[in-house]
Amino acid sequence: MENLDVRYKRREDAKSTMTRAHASPSPTTSKTIALVYIRVSKYDPSDDGRKVSPQTQVDRCRALVPLQDLTVEVFEDLDYSGKNTKRPGFASMLERAQRGDVTLIACYSVSRLSRSVADLYAILQQLQELDIGFVSATEAIETATPMGKAFLGILAVLAQLEREQISQRVADALAYKRSQGKLLGTLPAGSSAAPTAPSPLIRKRRQRFG
Repeated sequence: MENLDVRYKRREDAKSTMTRAHASPSPTTSKTIALVYIRVSKYDPSDDGRKVSPQTQVDRCRALVPLQDLTVEVFEDLDYSGKNTKRPGFASMLERAQRGDVTLIACYSVSRLSRSVADLYAILQQLQELDIGFVSATEAIETATPMGKAFLGILAVLAQLEREQISQRVADALAYKRSQGKLLGTLPAGSSAAPTAPSPLIRKRRQRFG
């Protein structure tokens, strides 16, 4: 039978090994990737002389000082509006950003990310949580700087204002419909908002009984 002292010593050695394992820092992923996102609402190669082409957007972003010495990956959405974030290229970019090796996202302008203040604020907040900076090629916006952080604060106020204005517009529209006697909400299946003409049988009964 094993000696109690030997078993105790083995138990203490095991505890010491586990403590060292927890104390050892885990290797960190090196952040060497920059993502460039481009978007064009309506794209036609013949428009390159009148609109900012996708290639121009990429070139302007690649020329930014913060992107130098970084590996650049490009994501694009051609023929997609910025009114919402339902865009395949945009979704792929955010998924790529989750891997831990992305340090910066660049766009030609903030409007390429979104034209909604609320959506733009949510996007930049998500990037901040991932420790990813954002830089614009045509605006003095770089979220890693004090001015960039101030911009985020202003954006938060504007986003809240936009949400309240949307809520007010919806409430006003519903109030107007009520004042006009219009039905609100979804009608049950099989029903109709417009009154239907009585059947011939009902008309006869009405005539008979007055």
